[in-house]
Amino acid sequence: MTTKWQHREIIIATAADADPHGARWTLIGPDTGERLTFSVPLSATGLEPATHRGCNTALTDAMVALIDQAEADGMALARYKVGIDWNWNSALADAGLRVITEEID
Repeated sequence: MTTKWQHREIIIATAADADPHGARWTLIGPDTGERLTFSVPLSATGLEPATHRGCNTALTDAMVALIDQAEADGMALARYKVGIDWNWNSALADAGLRVITEEID
């Protein structure tokens, strides 16, 4: 059995570009929540405000094409293909970012 989810990438966008990316993806999958894909808030310190948003996601060929087009249109992204050399932690370290988490008392 084959799947349409052929790719796995970690993608980091500036906070300002995260919503436009989600809007592009919603056009091809309006019922699957793509608009929420860039939901992980990131910053250099791990504290608010979020300067970036990230995701670790499966992608269809159509989504990869949309990301490629967004880059061609000038949208700044950091992209990492998940595999032996890259995982969520190594991608964040490479980008100099940390996940913003709430403090638990």
